[in-house]
Amino acid sequence: GTKETTINVKINKDEEEVMGYTLAEAKASPVFWIYIVAIVLLGLIFAGVQMHIPSYMQSVGHSLQFASMITSLVSIMGILSNVLIGMLLEKAGIKKGMLIIGVFMTLSVVCLLFGKTVAFAILFAIIFGAFIAIASMGPSYLTSEIFGKKEYGTILGIVIMFFQLGGAIGPTLSGFIYDSTGEYTITWIIFIALLVITFGTFLFAINLANSKNVVRENAKNM
Repeated sequence: GTKETTINVKINKDEEEVMGYTLAEAKASPVFWIYIVAIVLLGLIFAGVQMHIPSYMQSVGHSLQFASMITSLVSIMGILSNVLIGMLLEKAGIKKGMLIIGVFMTLSVVCLLFGKTVAFAILFAIIFGAFIAIASMGPSYLTSEIFGKKEYGTILGIVIMFFQLGGAIGPTLSGFIYDSTGEYTITWIIFIALLVITFGTFLFAINLANSKNVVRENAKNM
């Protein structure tokens, strides 16, 4: 069949081959769609939290100056975050790195839940800011690690589109829940649950991709 022909062609071109999935192979794989769910949720959570920090701080009784200070602290930590996330993913590896990031991001939103207390608000800003670069670096790094370099640009384009979709939904969702309930408590509780689901889904996609790649390697080496 055509699959056998494809495999033969691949083996013949082995010397010059770039490892990874084509877009068609990626879209046909459950790994891709599981990964896309996690990407949408990641965009949703980050934008949903970040855009509402100032209004939340004021809603729990902090001054406008304090709200601005917390937002600035997130931004300052965000500058360091690029280095931290890069080092963490390199040193700990993709699975352990994503697990650590997931734990700290969840912890940061737990601190945000108690943001009425100044110490928790500051702690939130430090932790959330320190790990915020996963939103900018995550999609490109994870896409490359999971799907390889073969049609990386094309696959990344689709991944970024879904990430931005999540980013558009997040702030609207936060605002809607706040308008409906008059407070942010339920929003942050939902986001804590979504963070657990998001990073669990990422780890599931990584595991699934690893086992599939082993099968693909074995098929190629036969």
